[in-house]
Amino acid sequence: MASKKIPNGALRLVQTDCHALAVGEDGKKKLKMTVYSGKVIKDHFWWGDLAIDLQGVKFGMGKYPVLENHDTDRRVAFTGKPIIDENGMHLDPDKTQFMDNEVSHRFQEDSAKGFPFQASMFAKPSAIETINDGEKADVNGFSLKGPATIWRKCEFKEASVCVFGWDSQTVSSAFSKDQMTDVEFDEIGGDAETFEHESGFDKLNNNDDEEVKEMPKTVEELQEKYP
Repeated sequence: MASKKIPNGALRLVQTDCHALAVGEDGKKKLKMTVYSGKVIKDHFWWGDLAIDLQGVKFGMGKYPVLENHDTDRRVAFTGKPIIDENGMHLDPDKTQFMDNEVSHRFQEDSAKGFPFQASMFAKPSAIETINDGEKADVNGFSLKGPATIWRKCEFKEASVCVFGWDSQTVSSAFSKDQMTDVEFDEIGGDAETFEHESGFDKLNNNDDEEVKEMPKTVEELQEKYP
């Protein structure tokens, strides 16, 4: 069992083809939201190419928050256990209730007018598989080529509606030591040195300098600047 400090921003996951929208008539709107399609999240700033094993997602609570940009003060709705099927992980519209507040009302109104909100989720991994270059691993019915990462087990925490999946808070706090989460997980495949090199753990955990103010835009830039 490994234990690492991971920036909160690296636990917020989004796919550009996952959207959140309010559907239905006024006063009877439901939230339609796919938080993960089961496919590859390409070029994540921390994990590289990432897939989440849908069979390993755990749900430990009866209700889950639906927030705006992962901000706990901006509550859009709450929901029951998400649905997992061949098309990914979705919120259950029949178990989701909108909040009666300005944030929720604005989301519903803007969504009804066609504003393209994205869907994002916050989860904590408990088993991480590292796929080295030239290797493959099966996940969610397809073969993922390395270098890549698979969360074989994780716990779902919340879903968020976002203007962009990588909201400003995610970017600005990605390397802030005040925005870190202790994560315990089983390491599968690869080795500790490879995992730490690819993810930048050494730089993040041992750096006594000021926090990084501008986040690298690509995995390659991250590896070049913070080997």
